[in-house]
This record gives sequence, C-alpha cells and structure tokens, in this order.
Amino acid sequence: MIDIVIEYPHHLFFKRKEVGTLPTAWAELTEHQFIAISRIIHGVKPDYQFFSLLTGINSKHFGLLTPYELKVVTDGIDFIRSTGNFLVEFVIKHIKGTKLVSPHKKLEGMPFGQFIFADAYYHEYMATKKEDSLNHFIAYLYLLPGESFNKESIDTRLGTVAKIHLDTRKAIAYNYSLILVWLQKAYPLIFQEVSEDALAKNDQPPAKALTNSPWIKIFDILIGDDLFTSDQWGEIPVHTIFRYMTNQYRENAKQK
Repeated sequence: MIDIVIEYPHHLFFKRKEVGTLPTAWAELTEHQFIAISRIIHGVKPDYQFFSLLTGINSKHFGLLTPYELKVVTDGIDFIRSTGNFLVEFVIKHIKGTKLVSPHKKLEGMPFGQFIFADAYYHEYMATKKEDSLNHFIAYLYLLPGESFNKESIDTRLGTVAKIHLDTRKAIAYNYSLILVWLQKAYPLIFQEVSEDALAKNDQPPAKALTNSPWIKIFDILIGDDLFTSDQWGEIPVHTIFRYMTNQYRENAKQK
C-alpha cells in the first residue's frame, strides 16, 4: 500500500486534506477493488469513481489533480499489467446474494472432474464470449459449502448464476486466468501439453466444451487404465492427478 494525500480548498485561504491508500499488489485488493480492476482489464476506461474505489478518497477530489498527478496514481497500479502475474486463490470468496463459495487456495481438494468441467467452460467462454458458457463455468467452480461436485444437481442452479452481476462473473473468470498462470508454473510439463493441444484447435469451429477439452485427451494418453479401474477418477483431487500426469510424462519421455 502507498499513501495518497489530496489537498483541496476549504474556506478562504484554508485547505483540507483527504488521505487514502492505494493497493500496489494483488494481495492488498478487496473484492470490490478486484472487480473494479477486472472492469479496466475488460476495456472500461478508468474514471474518478474507479480511483475513489481504489483509494477511499472522494471521487470529486480527483478532479483537482493535474494530468501528471493522475498519471502518478495510475502508475501505482501498474502491477495489474505485469507479465507473469498470478494468484493462488480467489479474491471473491463468497458470491453476494447466493450461498456459493470459491474453491480453496491453490484449488486444494478440488476433484479432477470438477476441474475438467470448470476449465472446459472457461476456455469456451474465452473463445466465444457467450454468457451461457460463463454461467456454466461459474456454476461448476463455485459450490455450496461442503457440497460435493455433481453436474446434474449443479445444472439446476444455472438460472441463479445468470442473475449474478456480470461484472462479478467476469471478475471470477479473470481471477481464474491468474490461477491458471500459477498452475502453469507449478506443472509446466502438463500445461505445456495442454497449450499445444489447444493451439492445434484454433482453426477449428467451437465445439461443445467437454468435446474440445484437451484434458480428456491428455488424461487418456498419459494415464489410460493404469491408475484407475473405474469412473471414480473424477473424484480424485486435481493435484494428485497433475502430479501423476507429470510423473507419467517424464517416464514416457525417458522411453523415447
């Protein structure tokens, strides 16, 4: 955090000061601030209300700043555009107006089946920008407290998810993109394979999310029937799968 002080005329020769703080790292952002930054990432032009939300300073006082002073404030949030940005958890822990809560930090405990569904619809949304894909993504990602992943029961709440403010839904998708960056750093071999498979489909028309998901193909190639003898693989924690995939990838590389 850095301190921001704005002086403004009060009465005759007297002045008053308003003091605020400007976040300089992802970990310092509140949910509302993260949503505001997501709006900027999605193309909304910063205004005085945006700076007020970030600093806690009355928006009208930013109109007293010179262009240079505004640039100094803007430069303070350059961290949002830094290459390699990542997050390990969701800033929005609970979606207002619902009982839905985010996955744990680093997706700890998330079953692989849930990850496949959420990730598939996230990438479909990024490719098509369709709200229906965004709604499926969030419905499969944010569950009720203590709820086990079950596609059929979760599908019944798509109408509820659709009523969540669009800015909040987009912010969750943006947050997930930053978590994916962390996953790419944690499991570079696996996510390299996923990226290459996704690139090969860039010239193809969009298909159904799961049909287009590279995880199904990679899972079959690297694991096959060696690890699991039933459909229960979808209930195994995603990090257990990723670690096993990484080991299998290394073993396969040695045999070539």
